[in-house]
Amino acid sequence: MPKKQTSNGKALVKTIKQLHEIFREEYPNGGWLPSAVKMSKRFGVSPMTYHKAITRMVSEHFAQSFPKKGYYVIPKRLRCRKIGLIFDSGTSSPFIGQCQNVSAILDILNANHFCAQVLHGASYDQLYELAMSHGIEGLIWFDPPRDAQATIKALDKNGEFPMVVAQLRYFEDGPIHEKISVTFDRKTTALQNAKLLKHLGHTRIAYTGTGYQDAKIIGIIDAFKQVGIPIPEELCICTPMNEPGKLAKILTEYKITAVLSEGSSIRIDDLFTELMLIPQDIRPQVLITDFPKLPAMLAESPQIKHVPQPGKQSPDIGQVAANLLMNHIVHGKKISHKSIFTSYDIPECALSR
Repeated sequence: MPKKQTSNGKALVKTIKQLHEIFREEYPNGGWLPSAVKMSKRFGVSPMTYHKAITRMVSEHFAQSFPKKGYYVIPKRLRCRKIGLIFDSGTSSPFIGQCQNVSAILDILNANHFCAQVLHGASYDQLYELAMSHGIEGLIWFDPPRDAQATIKALDKNGEFPMVVAQLRYFEDGPIHEKISVTFDRKTTALQNAKLLKHLGHTRIAYTGTGYQDAKIIGIIDAFKQVGIPIPEELCICTPMNEPGKLAKILTEYKITAVLSEGSSIRIDDLFTELMLIPQDIRPQVLITDFPKLPAMLAESPQIKHVPQPGKQSPDIGQVAANLLMNHIVHGKKISHKSIFTSYDIPECALSR
């Protein structure tokens, strides 16, 4: 007995989901579907709902429409395999600022013969339906905000889409999802930066990018203390622009030879402006946290002395996330939390001097 017919939005998503299951289980080698009348009765939906669902399958390259003949299911080996990409909150048209990371994701997907489908809706609740309607096989959520945590955990618990979170944001209480996220370990990177500066002979360091308390929270202060380089509160400048002249003053007063700087491109540009006002003979070297515009900014400001970075290794978070997902889907490997950090080729013996 056929199910009671419905034609609302939930019925459409359910029908699309059922079509994907049928295509996977009953038509792995392709074939012609029964008539629309028979299929709508099978799913218990109106002919209009079934027509919308099969039209979506055609637009997503899972089926082909032939006038007067019906719908032909494309063989599995020829179907479009897609990974869903969600950026930031996923609730508006995405602004993709981390182009290098996204490019790495696309390269990994292409190498494994997958395509990418950007998902964004008006609310978190819509993301599941969007993923289902596009027929994706996995999700990469790039740098979600904290309020997306419940949605991420629900999607992971649902289990229909394997998922990896590429988390650039720093949350004091830990990863947004402890099992399926790739995070940038700022504390370990801070320690690596501290070791590098000590190795290069810098013992008096200033810090810009956040205030002293925030620098303590993210591990900057403790990392430098661990290698014997104290950074007191007076040597932390959140935004040089808001404290004009302070950087020049502490450089001479404390004999600062290097500045560790974090923050947005605007703050780094502001730091560069302040440094250019300082005589070159006392101008310190700067060690700047990676961000996409940094190489161009350094090229445009050759007078800025950037700290040498021997054997630098800085894994791309997008590449790591995409590899985790592909290894799971293609090779069956388990997805687990991974932490990445920047490191340098520094002889350990040099740090004991």
